[in-house]
Amino acid sequence: MPEQVRSAAAQAIRIRAFETALIEEFGRGAIRGTVHTSIGQELTPALLPQYLVPQDMIFGTHRSHAYFLSLTNDFESLAREIMGRQGGCSLGLGGSQHLVGEQILTNGIQGGFVPIAGGFSLDQEVGIGIAIIGDGSLGQGILYETLNLAAVLSMPLLVLLEDNEIAQSTPSRSVFRGEIKSRVEGFGLKFFEAQDSEPLSLDLTIGEAVRFVRTSRSPAFLKVRTQRLGPHSKGDDNRSASSLDKLRDRDPLVGLQKNGEIPGHFYEEALTEMRGLFAKVRILPASEASYDPDFWRASVFSRCVAEIEGNPNESIRAQISSSLAHSLASDPLVAIYGEDIESLPEGMSKPYPGAFGVTGNLSEKFPGRVNNTPISEQAIAGMGIGRALSGRPTILEIMFGDFTTLILDQIRQQATKITWMYGREIFLPLVIRTSSGGRKGYGPTHSQSLEGVFLGISNLNVFSVSGFGAPRDLFLRLLATGFPTIVFEDKDLYVEQPLTKIHPGYERASRFGVLGVQALSPLGRKPKLTILTYGNAANLVAASLFSMATNHELFADVLVYQFLSPFDINPLLESASQTGKLLIVEEGEAASGIASSVLSALSDLKNSPHLQIQSVSGHAEIGANNFSENAAKISVEKILHAAVRITTEERF
Repeated sequence: MPEQVRSAAAQAIRIRAFETALIEEFGRGAIRGTVHTSIGQELTPALLPQYLVPQDMIFGTHRSHAYFLSLTNDFESLAREIMGRQGGCSLGLGGSQHLVGEQILTNGIQGGFVPIAGGFSLDQEVGIGIAIIGDGSLGQGILYETLNLAAVLSMPLLVLLEDNEIAQSTPSRSVFRGEIKSRVEGFGLKFFEAQDSEPLSLDLTIGEAVRFVRTSRSPAFLKVRTQRLGPHSKGDDNRSASSLDKLRDRDPLVGLQKNGEIPGHFYEEALTEMRGLFAKVRILPASEASYDPDFWRASVFSRCVAEIEGNPNESIRAQISSSLAHSLASDPLVAIYGEDIESLPEGMSKPYPGAFGVTGNLSEKFPGRVNNTPISEQAIAGMGIGRALSGRPTILEIMFGDFTTLILDQIRQQATKITWMYGREIFLPLVIRTSSGGRKGYGPTHSQSLEGVFLGISNLNVFSVSGFGAPRDLFLRLLATGFPTIVFEDKDLYVEQPLTKIHPGYERASRFGVLGVQALSPLGRKPKLTILTYGNAANLVAASLFSMATNHELFADVLVYQFLSPFDINPLLESASQTGKLLIVEEGEAASGIASSVLSALSDLKNSPHLQIQSVSGHAEIGANNFSENAAKISVEKILHAAVRITTEERF
């Protein structure tokens, strides 16, 4: 037997001993939460690392102890992590499922890491991304979105399926139809297959698959038939004793010991070693690491300081396009991906500037860096996360804001958690642009303002382009925060010039920089009301100021927020503590929008000012006809009515 196979088998046995001791620790109550062991499946993880180079990255599942140990050989840091002791690989924040090393990240969401592995592999000259999945992921749509996307974009991605024929407690054959080989080949991917009961063949196949992806710079799929000898997690195993006996007959490690390739006493010696390791770790100080939300807020506001104003003679659509061009010109690693954003894709003769004309001819000015994708929002988002994770600033376009609900899992379970849950700051330069708002007759599924869906998610910047326009360095600054950002651009603003014509009794001032809160403050008059707003709603507020002043002698301090999250309450407190009255105006629904965020922020204050608060908001049930849409959206009249009502007893 080749030495590399014998060496890998010895490592696999040490991993089995580690996980056996781990289960013992769980049984004595020394571990909280859950553990998912790889007992029976260790040989593939042990063989894989010999074919990797330092630029490669493995993206694992909830069952990834074996991959971590094979790559790092750091048994102690994993033991510390799982037992919640100081010095764990993720400082105790990740536990059993969320591990980090120089060449590995793991996550417990089925299939969720597959597009991230693909995005990580994009634009790599040598390295490849390796996504580990189990057969439980074969029902996940994001897997198939990614297989197609990987083929279209020629990603050097290897998807490695560990097929143990059971998904938690459900036999895979009862919930899967067809052949995975035909599915994979249907997307144009190279398919490899092996089983770990034949170690020599498995080793050759792993090497062949990795070499194919590395040399061809195209995706492939490797299916390895294996067997899970332990429970799904802890002790939840409902299989019969006879079926487990049949699986043990296929166990490659037992076979290698029986034929003398591995000494028979090796496992017992390894188990003694691992029991000693856990006894040592058990008495170490507990980890006191925890998530720090203040770090995110402070980092964003210190890093995101725009310096270059947009051209006031350009429409806001042109300003956004100019900001994208500035990003591409300033950093050769920046790339943009989205649906229908190339102006002249292959086979087309008439230029197309994108659904709302923002990307324009950028694909011609920056060849290969503005790229069309399939209509696969989940996979697009995951790909962007992976590419950003590799250190390449990435901008994505989701055509309609309504479609951002499709990317919520990638944002909430992947992007925002990657930045903190591994016990270290992971820089993620990612911006996702999308259009929002109604008044175009697009109907219930293309007219919503869903900013509120994403508020309250830690480590996610939510930015709204205001009627004052987009700074030329907007996207560079957002990328520089190192946290994922969603940028909402109201459709109505695209055709508008930057907001310069305001009531002559007001002046504009920037509070906390160009990307901070923009204020409209009355000249020489004390405001009776604070109005907080954002996006296109700010234009409607500005349009109401004349009637407020002329017909009601009412002047307000208007705060136009751009960062909706993290939310900076200081400008609001500065103004509202003087007026005592706050009107919140937003296009989305108040119950889950900026009004809710403001109330939450105020409730967190030790000395919250007593304010009279009212809101004007829209709702999501927007019909396509004029009457239904107008009834659902805010208007100048609604804003004026609310402003007068909150400041007087006057009724219309």
